[in-house]
This record gives sequence, structure tokens and C-alpha cells, in this order.
Amino acid sequence: MSGTSAGWTPERRAAQAARMTTLNNVVMTKARRSAGWSEARRAAKSAELKARNLDPAFQAKRRVGVANGLNDVAAGHVHPLVRGLFLEMKRQRASCERIAAPVGICRSTLINWRRHHMPQLDALDAALNVLGFELAIVPIGRRGPNGFATKKSSTGE
Repeated sequence: MSGTSAGWTPERRAAQAARMTTLNNVVMTKARRSAGWSEARRAAKSAELKARNLDPAFQAKRRVGVANGLNDVAAGHVHPLVRGLFLEMKRQRASCERIAAPVGICRSTLINWRRHHMPQLDALDAALNVLGFELAIVPIGRRGPNGFATKKSSTGE
């Protein structure tokens, strides 16, 4: 009967019920941490956040953090076509949900292309089509660092 509660004594059941009640209260308290705040505390927190958001040093630090988070795919070891897809998504401000739904893949699958998995060719092509791009075969050396084909210069180089 290992793994089941069939052999438990009434005392053990009561102790387990009390333990679970305590754990649930802790979890619920964390989930609704600000639910019991007084109006004065809410006003003080609001004033603190407004003052922080007006601070230029805080805004500069925030912008750096946001930029680093959005550019993580540009610096990683990812195929240039996938890098290009994510950079174009960023440029168009397209969410993963907006791209994944028409392609017929899960949002998490698209997110995993960023670091963990290489997409199948048809799925990558479909994702690029949603953004208004298509896959193309180009000569070696004509693809830029962002994964997209570059135009040949007028000097023939």
C-alpha cells in the first residue's frame, strides 16, 4: 500500500489535513499579498512607484534591462534565419501568439526556437509569411547578420 493513504491512521489523516490547510493558507496569502492592504498603504505604495518612475536613473536602468531582454536572440547561438524571424517580430512588435496561431504551432514551440530547438522548414516559412516575408535561396555571402538577404552593391562587391 505504499504511496496511498489506505493504511493511514485517523491521527495521521488529521495531521495531514492540518498541514495541507497551512500550506494552502501560505500559498493563498502569497497570491493575494496586497489584498489586505489599507487605503493608506495603497496610497503610499502608489506614491513610491510614481516617484520611482519619474527618476531618470531608474528609467535608464529599466530601458537597458528591457533592451537586453529583447535582444537576447541576437547574441545567442541560433540559426541566422531564426534570428531574423525574432528580430523582425521585435521590429513589427508581433507577439508569439500572433505568429503561432496562423502557423498552427503552440506559443511555447515558437519560444523554444529561440534557444532550444531548430524549427522545421515549413513552420519557419509559415511564420515568416505571417510577417510578410518568405524563405529564398540566395548565394553564399549574401545573407546579413540578421538572417535576411542583402542587396548586391552597385560596385559589384
